[in-house]
Amino acid sequence: MKALVWEAPRLMRMRAQADPAPQPGEALIKVAYAGICGSELSGYLGHNALRVPPLVMGHEFAGEIVALGEAARAQHPNLATGQHVTANPMWYCGACGFCARGQTHLCANRRLIGAHRPGAYAEYVAVPAELIAPLPTGLTLRQGALAEPVAVAMRIGELAGPLGGEAALVLGAGPIGLLVLQVLLAQGARQVLVADLDAARLAMAAELGGTPLDPRAADVAAAARAASGGLGVPVSVDAVGAAATRASCVSATRSAGTLILSGLHEETSAMPAAEIIRREITVRGSFCYTRENFAAAIAALQSGSIRLDPWIVEAPLEDGGAWFDRLIDAPGAVAKVLLIPKSLFEKGCARGYAPRTSLFKQLLRNSEIPLRWACGSMVRVQLLCAVLRAERGKPHTIRRQSTALPKAGSANFISPKTLVGSTNRGVWVPQRAGTLA
Repeated sequence: MKALVWEAPRLMRMRAQADPAPQPGEALIKVAYAGICGSELSGYLGHNALRVPPLVMGHEFAGEIVALGEAARAQHPNLATGQHVTANPMWYCGACGFCARGQTHLCANRRLIGAHRPGAYAEYVAVPAELIAPLPTGLTLRQGALAEPVAVAMRIGELAGPLGGEAALVLGAGPIGLLVLQVLLAQGARQVLVADLDAARLAMAAELGGTPLDPRAADVAAAARAASGGLGVPVSVDAVGAAATRASCVSATRSAGTLILSGLHEETSAMPAAEIIRREITVRGSFCYTRENFAAAIAALQSGSIRLDPWIVEAPLEDGGAWFDRLIDAPGAVAKVLLIPKSLFEKGCARGYAPRTSLFKQLLRNSEIPLRWACGSMVRVQLLCAVLRAERGKPHTIRRQSTALPKAGSANFISPKTLVGSTNRGVWVPQRAGTLA
C-alpha cells in the first residue's frame, strides 16, 4: 500500500509499505477519509514529543472494514466486513483505575493510533476492534471522519457545563474552536466571542453564530468584560495553546470562573499564576474525550446539529504535506482538510480537487496546465473530470473529458494570469468564472 510518512520537521513523503495484517483482536480498515488535526500540525513541525519520525500519522478517519481477526469476529459480532465505520483512536487498557471510572482517555497505558502505532494517512489501517464505531444509517463516511474532532468539542462542552444565557470566549477559530463554538451555543450560551488572527476564520465563526474578534484590533479581555456585565466570562476556552492565548484567557475570565485549556501548540509556556490565584480561577485541561463523548459526537453529526461545511477541503493523500504547510502558514477559509487515498480520490473526482504542489511549481514556471477534478498527475481515462474554460469574463462550462488530454492553448487549459483563488473545495477557478455547477 501507499502511505504518507512524516520523516522530519516539515517533511512528508509517500512511501510504499506492506499492507498491515490485523492481529486476532483487530480489524483492517480501508481508509476513505483521514482528517488533519491541529496536534498533528505541531507534530509536523517537530514541536510535539508524542510523535517521533518516521511516522504515519492520522487519527481522524472513517472507512470500510475489509478484514477481521478471529478474536475480533468472535468478540464483536456487531462488526462485519463491508461495514462503514470510524474509530476512537485512543486505545485504553480497561484495567487501570482511570478505565474503571470511565475515564478511558486518561488511561495510564493509553496509546494513540497515528502516534504510538501507524495511523490512517495510508490506504489501510489496523485498529483494535473495541475502538471501532459503526456508522449509523444515513451518516456518510465523510461525516464519520469528523467524529473524533467533534468528540473533542463534546468533552470541552462537558467540562464547561450549562451556560444559562451567559457569554463565553473561545480563542482560536480552527476546527476545534469552530466546533466548540457550536457546542457552547447548544448548551445555552447567549453569546460566544471567538478570537483569531485570520480574517477568513473569523468569518467562518460569524456564520456559525459567534461574535468575531481580531486581537490586533480589539482588546479581547475588554470585549469579554463588556459582554458579561463587566465581570468577565464564566467560561473561556483556549483552542490554540500559545503563551499569549493562555494569558489572554486568564484576563478575560471572571473571578471564580473556569478556563479550559485544549490547544497544544506550545508544550510549555508561562502563565499569570498570581492572577489565577488571587481571582480563584479554575484552570482545567481538556484532553480527548470519553467513550460517551465519542458516541455523542456521532449522534450530533447524524442529527446535523454540528458542522464544518462548507469549509471542508477534500484532497488526495499525496498532497498531504502541501496541505500541512498551508494550514500552518496561511489556512484561510478552510475548517478541515480530509485526505483521501489516490485510488478513491480518482473514483470520486467530482467531489473537488486540491491542486498538487507540482502544479503550483508548474504555474510558477509560467506554463499552462489542465485543471481537472482529479489527481494532479496524468490520470488514466474514463474519469468524469470537470474542465474549466479559461475564456476571460465568461462562465465556465463542465463537460466529460475524453481519453486524450487537452492540448496547450486550448479552451480547456488555464493560464496563471487567470487564477485568482480557490473555492472551499480547493478547485482553482478563473476570474469571473461564476459558480461551480
